[in-house]
Amino acid sequence: MYTNAIKHDPTDHVFYSNRSGCYVALGKYAESLTDAETCIKMNPLWYKGYVRKAQVFEAQKKWRPMLGAYNEGLECCPGNKMLEKGVEFASEKIEDEPAPPLPPKPKPKPQKKVVEMTKQQKYAKSLMDDPEIAEYFKDESFKKKISACYNDPNLAMREAEADPRVKRIFEVLMKKQQQLVQKGEEAGPETMPMPKPRKDSGERPKFPKLYPPVHKKEKEDLITKQLKAKKKKEEDEKKAEEERIKNLVPPDV
Repeated sequence: MYTNAIKHDPTDHVFYSNRSGCYVALGKYAESLTDAETCIKMNPLWYKGYVRKAQVFEAQKKWRPMLGAYNEGLECCPGNKMLEKGVEFASEKIEDEPAPPLPPKPKPKPQKKVVEMTKQQKYAKSLMDDPEIAEYFKDESFKKKISACYNDPNLAMREAEADPRVKRIFEVLMKKQQQLVQKGEEAGPETMPMPKPRKDSGERPKFPKLYPPVHKKEKEDLITKQLKAKKKKEEDEKKAEEERIKNLVPPDV
């Protein structure tokens, strides 16, 4: 019904207000909000447009935007009882809201343990840096021979005389050991300090501040224009009434 009325007269803000109320009852909140804002734009001095806007948020239990709509209305219609009651109602609903839950504490990341290499592991790693020796260790029987030599110094001496590969390995090991002693690493490498885990601040999430009404400058210009038009209309009506009374008085005889 109101849609047809708007087609016949799209300049009547009351039609948009009434259709906004119908849309709220049908659960069409987006359409209702659009009509309410159109009504406010067409006549920002009429309190009902702000009430319709607040009703959209009330139906969705969005108390903070609802409070913002009523406050927006009071800026243009100060002292309006219906808007003031709406502010009180929305404020009570916000106070009754339960406190939002704190965000869950982040799970601590697993810390990598610093494993200190033994001298034997450090020597073995230094051996594998040599391409020639790395090729030796592809032979499984040779790897077993070297392992046996680590546990038996006498066997190591005999194998070094019999196998030039073993002799080459011991030469490299002796050289690497001398380099480590010169660098002061004989006692073992230093470990890196563990990073300190972050402490949870425990602060509650902050709500964003209510934003000011949109199109405020445009609304102020429209209000000023309508006030001037209203004042001019009153002056014209007053002059017309004086002229009418003057014509009713008979001329002096």
